[in-house]
Amino acid sequence: MFLCSKCRERLSYNDNPSTRDGAVCEICGNLLEHVDEYFGMFKEEPAKFEDWVGVLLELKGYRKVIVTSRQDDGGKDIVATDRTGKKTFVECKLWDPDNWEINVGRPDAQKLVGAMVVAGINQGLVVTTANLTEKAKQYIKEVNSLGYHVQFIEGDALMRELYDLREIKLKPLLESV
Repeated sequence: MFLCSKCRERLSYNDNPSTRDGAVCEICGNLLEHVDEYFGMFKEEPAKFEDWVGVLLELKGYRKVIVTSRQDDGGKDIVATDRTGKKTFVECKLWDPDNWEINVGRPDAQKLVGAMVVAGINQGLVVTTANLTEKAKQYIKEVNSLGYHVQFIEGDALMRELYDLREIKLKPLLESV
């Protein structure tokens, strides 16, 4: 049984925390509330989150994954090629786990789409440990109705992606950081 550290502490539960049958806390069931336990390794060097997302994309089948320069990234953090050979621009957002009420907003999505338009790229992806605001989601929906293909992996969905990959590919992902 997996219990997040907060629930273990609250219940004075002393079982081995590294023994996890799943990524969802058996008590509270909320993944997003406990993302800091999984992404805390990036607190000291947040830029490494982009490298980690690059490895995640490779494990999901993307090829030619290139993490851009940390400064002047031109509105994208990663350039990758999907399974069909289409180039995809990726924006990575590691949010502070102490401030979950702050979500990724429309300006971040606009920055990614602007980079796509300038480069003539049709596909984009936003990967974040937080959530997107409704305005950001609406903007992505509008952009997609114009023929672009922008997706997002946010908060709980990112945790579920990791959970789904865990048995097959988690070891290479963990070894990458």
